[in-house]
Parts: sequence; C-alpha cells; structure tokens
Amino acid sequence: MNLHATRDTTEFEGQPGAPPGRPGRRFLAEVYEHFPHAVMVVAASRQIISANRRARLILDRGDPGGEVETCCRLLGCRRPGGPLARFCITELALQTGERLPELRLDVPAAPTGALWVTAAPLAGEAVVFELRPGSVRDRRARRRPQWLDGPQLRVFALGNLRVESREGPITGDWLHQPPGQLLGFLVSERHRVAPVDEIAGAVWGETGRGAMSRVRHLVDTLRDQLEPERPARDGSSFVLARRGGYALNGERVWIDVDEFEQEVRGGAVAIQDDDREEAILRLERAAKLYQDDFLADEPSATWALEERERLRDPAEDMLRSLATLHEDEPFKSASYLERLGRMEPFDNEVHRALIATLLKLGRRNRAARHYLAFRRRLETTFGHGPDFDLSELPPAP
Repeated sequence: MNLHATRDTTEFEGQPGAPPGRPGRRFLAEVYEHFPHAVMVVAASRQIISANRRARLILDRGDPGGEVETCCRLLGCRRPGGPLARFCITELALQTGERLPELRLDVPAAPTGALWVTAAPLAGEAVVFELRPGSVRDRRARRRPQWLDGPQLRVFALGNLRVESREGPITGDWLHQPPGQLLGFLVSERHRVAPVDEIAGAVWGETGRGAMSRVRHLVDTLRDQLEPERPARDGSSFVLARRGGYALNGERVWIDVDEFEQEVRGGAVAIQDDDREEAILRLERAAKLYQDDFLADEPSATWALEERERLRDPAEDMLRSLATLHEDEPFKSASYLERLGRMEPFDNEVHRALIATLLKLGRRNRAARHYLAFRRRLETTFGHGPDFDLSELPPAP
C-alpha cells in the first residue's frame, strides 16, 4: 500500500517555526503516524486514501500485493452473511453525519483476527476510521449491535409503491387508497415536515377547518397499517408528529430513493477516479433500484411530479454511463440503451446509439425495425423523421 501520513516541514511545538502554544503540522502528522491504534481515512467512494503505520500493517497483511484499497474489502461491508451484509460503514457515517458506535468485526488481516471499528465523517466527503485490536472469542460479537439493525421499515417508491417490514411485505388495498397516498406524499417530502394543510391538499385536493382532524385520523390509519401490533397509546416508530405536521422517521424508515441517489453519486465519483470496476458496481446497484419512475402507480398525483422529474435526470445519466462503461460488452450496453430509449422516446442520440449497438451485435433486422418505429414516432409527433439514416450507421460485422 502506498498510503502514508501527510507531512510538511513545520517544526514541532516549542521549536523554531512553530506557533507558540499550538502544535505544528509536522507534529500532528507524527501523532497520526505513530498513534497507538490503526487510523485510516476513506473517501466517499470507499477508497482508502490515507493510513497510518499500524493501519498499513493490517492492509499489507490483507493482501501482500497491496490490493486492499477499499473499506469494504478490508472490513466485509455488504458481504453476504456478515454483520455488514446490508451496510457500508463509510456510507453509514456520511449518511448519519455523526460518529458511529464501536463495532466488533472479524478481520482476518488483523493480527488478532478481529478489530473494534468506529468511524466519523470529516469535512469534504471523507470518513476517518479508528481500528483497535479485538478478539475472535469476544462474546459481544455474538449479538448484532442495535444501532446496526438499521431501519425497521423499507419503502420502495421507484416504480409502484411497496412496503416491507422485518417480517415481510406489507400488502393490501390501503396502498392504493388515502393511507397509501399519504405514505407516498411523505416519501416525496421526506426531507422536511409536511404541514397538515399540504397533506390535506395532496390527498383530498382541498383544505379547510376540518383538515386537521381528517389528517389526524388518516395518519392513525396509516400507522395501524404499518405497525398493526402497536399498542393504541404508544407512539409510532415510523410516522412522527412534528411542529404542526408529519414526517417519516429517517432513523427507522429506509427509502429506495435515498439509496439510489447515494449509489449514483458513488458511481460518479468512481468515474472521476477512473475506477471502472467500482463505477459499474455502484451504478448497477442504482439501476436495479430504479424499477420505474417515482411512484409510477400515481401518474396523476401532481405532488409527485416534481420529484418524479427530478429523479429522471440522474436515472438517465446512470443508464448513459452504464452503456458507455459496457461498450466492450454490447449485449449489456444495448440493454441499458433500451431502458434509456423508453425514458427518452424522441432522443436522436440515444436511439442512434442503440441501433448502432444492435448492428454491432449482428441484429440488423431488429435494428431496422427499431429505426422504422422511431421514425414513425417522430413523424407522427413532430412531422419529421430522425436526423440520421439507417444507411449511415456502421454495417453489421
């Protein structure tokens, strides 16, 4: 690993060149380098960008060839069957914006085979880790830490609205009735408290003196659907009352939209870093999450339009990037271009690229059918055809 502490020529405190009463930068670099425990800094892309001496020893043990370059490879983030099967510590720290509680992990590269790990976000989209020696026989490792259990409710809004609890899917006609509309509205307003009058306007299209009681009753109905075993007098874990309105509990409710945007951002960072493997990994996760437009089963809900349109831009960028990243695998590239073509039915550039890829695969008849359908669609809608002709494209190999 070519990871070293940052150093400069500033002297130690008390020596020439150091500000009085304040450690010099060289002194701080020495503290970092010789800290008793392993310390490393990880970028938002999950790349390890700095490690002190003790951390480098662990990283070098992990792979003598020096290939342990991400926190996930070292600690087992998203590894099936492990305590982090659904999580990445870097992403959790950036998402919460706070220091994470300490977690005991089995890490074969550690001298003792286990580490106590904690992480905290830094300014500039990075996370600092402290790694302390642990024991594989530590009884505390047998229980999953409560803070890592994460959300108790999973809401899928990319496509038709779906809800899952730890016990399994929560289904029923309520999803297509006012309680489901309320849930969808709270998802679309998930970063703020939705006022009562706005909820009434979204669900019933009207506000008035009776709006507060109607909304309160609707909220109670939604809570009963999401938490059927909740005692009547207990507060809700998922739908919170706040300052004259209601909001979803971000600590208990996982929403696919947030994960989608996080993966898209991670993929963009990986592309900037020329990390093709990481970019494909992150963007393919995002593509799997984006089943369809935001709340596709609420096409006429005006309150969903803004969020739906906002999310289409990163979704289209994601598909374009995946098509480009898979140019050497035309089958995969074509599949992403086809999805993009359905989102952009009149885009000359997208459909030209798709037809060219189909020709590259030797599927000339399919390419010709697609071209004719595209030309007909443009002529019917705009009165003119494509800005390219099928004969202009490279012939099939």
